[in-house]
Amino acid sequence: MTDTSYVFACRFIAFAVCHSVLATPAVQHRFKTLFGRWWRYYRLGYNLISVIMFGWVMAAYGGSRIIWLVPGVWGPLCHLAQGVLLLILIRCAAQVGIGDFLGFDQIKGRTTGHALVKDGCYARVRHPQYSLAVVFLLLNPVVSINGITLTLLSAAYFIFGAVVEEKRLVSEFDEEYRRYRESVPMFVPDFRGRRLGVK
Repeated sequence: MTDTSYVFACRFIAFAVCHSVLATPAVQHRFKTLFGRWWRYYRLGYNLISVIMFGWVMAAYGGSRIIWLVPGVWGPLCHLAQGVLLLILIRCAAQVGIGDFLGFDQIKGRTTGHALVKDGCYARVRHPQYSLAVVFLLLNPVVSINGITLTLLSAAYFIFGAVVEEKRLVSEFDEEYRRYRESVPMFVPDFRGRRLGVK
């Protein structure tokens, strides 16, 4: 690993640790206890910190050795496929509520309970954002040391995040999520049709 790749990897790990710690119920509860009514800004602040830190990570992305360039027309086709994946990612985010995800709903006081989303993207795979993000990274037509590092570290972090998230979802939805988990795969989409009543 080159010096630039080492710095990039260290920054990514620092981002992942910070992102994970701030998402824990213990930290969120502590913030709510200390700051009271400012709690409604937590999600938005969490996202802003994540964006700033990820920008700091990506500032170290360039400068690593390029291993391979996708030749000819295949390069633009890779970018086109990435664009399609971005649109699907936006659709998946819209299913769970973009306002809630970004933190705007919390600021407005819209903190009512959520239903478990099992249709659309979530009818084929339990964590479509993670799966799509990994494929997006794999389709990068410029293959560099830092690109491979980003893909591998992201995939590892997505697996960790999915395991943690599923524990939370089991505690929130109990048997409903257990049945959903049994019928829908974690990362690799199931295109065989509807199963166990999942749309």
